Amino acid sequence: MVGKRQHYVPRFLQRGFLIKREDPEKEGERTWLHRQGAPARPVGIADVGVEDWFYSRKGLPGEVTLDDVVTEFEKGFSRDVATLRDFTPGVAIEPERAAKTVVHLVMRTAHLRRTMSTGITGVIEEIGALAHAAVPGRW
Repeated sequence: MVGKRQHYVPRFLQRGFLIKREDPEKEGERTWLHRQGAPARPVGIADVGVEDWFYSRKGLPGEVTLDDVVTEFEKGFSRDVATLRDFTPGVAIEPERAAKTVVHLVMRTAHLRRTMSTGITGVIEEIGALAHAAVPGRW
């Protein structure tokens, strides 16, 4: 969903793990949250796999942010995932569909995001150190 609270575990994936309830409309969509050292507890999927401004900050009026792009892409992607869920185990899936699914989910993980951020920060710091060494006193 577009906004401050951005899901790095998309809700359409979490829906595959919903707790079966007698009255889901009254209780909402809930899944089990497991935290190390604490007992599992049911929570709403709106509160699982979410981080403030995970993909992008609030844009200017009319500006398209990365979160907007991800949200728009996943409208169709969620239907593709639902189709994959309906396949009988053991049935071959088209390689393009499988690759598209895996690549998209890997690219939106927190781990990959942190790895890229750390790598880019390291490169920038190294360039700054090299520039400082090349022209002392200027930087």
